[in-house]
Amino acid sequence: MREVLHQRTPLFHEDFPLILLWSEKSGCTTLLKWFFYQLGLLDDALKHSDWVHDYENQVFKARDDYLLDLDRALDKQEKPVVKLVRDPYQRALSSYLSLTEKKDGEEHWSIEVRRHVRNYFYGTVGGPYGFSYRQYLQWLQETGVDECDGHIAPQRSPLEDHISGVQILKLEEFSDRIRSLEAAHGLKESDLEAISESAHHVKKATLEGARQGAVAEIQIPMPRPDWYPVPSSRNFYTQECADRVRSIFEVDFESYGYPELSL
Repeated sequence: MREVLHQRTPLFHEDFPLILLWSEKSGCTTLLKWFFYQLGLLDDALKHSDWVHDYENQVFKARDDYLLDLDRALDKQEKPVVKLVRDPYQRALSSYLSLTEKKDGEEHWSIEVRRHVRNYFYGTVGGPYGFSYRQYLQWLQETGVDECDGHIAPQRSPLEDHISGVQILKLEEFSDRIRSLEAAHGLKESDLEAISESAHHVKKATLEGARQGAVAEIQIPMPRPDWYPVPSSRNFYTQECADRVRSIFEVDFESYGYPELSL
């Protein structure tokens, strides 16, 4: 099992009653903050860096025996394993919107992906060219998603093939389910509103009367200005886009029981 622990390495501590699985763009920052809060490490993590994942990777998971201890714990299966997941339709759109945020030349996973999509459609990695949500999904489907950056790749990971009885925690039910986990395992009641605050969150505009899928073909500016209104997810979904997401992320739909979007 050790060989698959490097991909989305789970959150584990010998004094914590659960082992937590996660994937990018599925609420992983909120889950990590909750985990550190329960361990009394959240203040230390935020002092280390505003970006809590820096402490996760540079300090918490950096000790030599972290993977060894995690491997042993998973092998013994003495602790419940919980996987946080997100509706694939919402996650795919969130990944696309992330591609519109940064300036060309910044060091960020989204810039490299944006270069690939631009090159696919326009034959150049630079320039002022944007691409629509429909184009993004077309690129994903036609080039394959399994080898993509983790922020885009399916949530299902090879580790889950080695573990039985993984409990699924859906991001859409996060608050209620976290409260249940806290009560069931004698954990502290956390301030979920504060823990859930994130610079990732995109403010959504309201397009009253707009048709379903009205902006699926709009090429959002890249980088997207702060003033640019981002409509709700329904405005991005035509039946074609919904069908593409269902096809691209079939493994996630099958693994986590999300319903198909029918328009």
